[in-house]
Amino acid sequence: MRTLLPLLLLTACAQDPAPEATPAVDQAPVAPSSAPAESEGADFDARAWLDQTRPLVEAYDTANDPDAAREAIKQQADLLDDALDWRRACDTYWDPTTNAEVYDPLPREDEDFGRGMLYLDPLGEGRTLVTVTCYFGAYQGSYALVHIEGDRAMLVRAPDLDENDQPTDRRTGVFGTPEVVNPAQGIFETFSKGRGLGDCGTFVRYRLAEGGRTDIREVRSRGCNDDLPKDLPPPHEWPVVYRADG
Repeated sequence: MRTLLPLLLLTACAQDPAPEATPAVDQAPVAPSSAPAESEGADFDARAWLDQTRPLVEAYDTANDPDAAREAIKQQADLLDDALDWRRACDTYWDPTTNAEVYDPLPREDEDFGRGMLYLDPLGEGRTLVTVTCYFGAYQGSYALVHIEGDRAMLVRAPDLDENDQPTDRRTGVFGTPEVVNPAQGIFETFSKGRGLGDCGTFVRYRLAEGGRTDIREVRSRGCNDDLPKDLPPPHEWPVVYRADG
């Protein structure tokens, strides 16, 4: 069962896969799955790191000194950053005007209390998805993901979306709040709000495969406007704008 860190977790709107009655959509070309991250820590013992980190995360809920418990977890996040450079992933984005990757590092002294907090999702067969907090905004956060297989750890990267919510051949290491919905198959979902009401935004279903390769299985979205229906469906029932073959 996933370990949750109270006061820091922003609930993702994740649901079971959409029913068969979903209206058909044109199939977009499948964007290439991302290759394993370049920042794989060759000398990093992921199994030992996980053994040290898990009890800290599990004990956070009942810690007598939350500040000390938080710092202990962040020290483990620092070790992970030394090996995989997740902070760089957090601070890198694609500029839509130049279509270029931009690295805009956040100084350590400007990091808030949430950056570096960890969540652990066991996937079975010696695999774990580690969620690392990048930032918290007014109503949602952004996260870097690390895929641990045995004693290896890989920074997760997935196809980025364009302005029409279609997968591209560029990669991103930043995600909305992930929710693992099928551990055995490595299926997780994210919902990125378009605004605080949560009535618009983008819902994405990903598949995490061996070696950290991640592809997009489905994208649903709803535009932000002044028309607020009385019975707004949840994001997993919004219109499909992309669905992968197979």
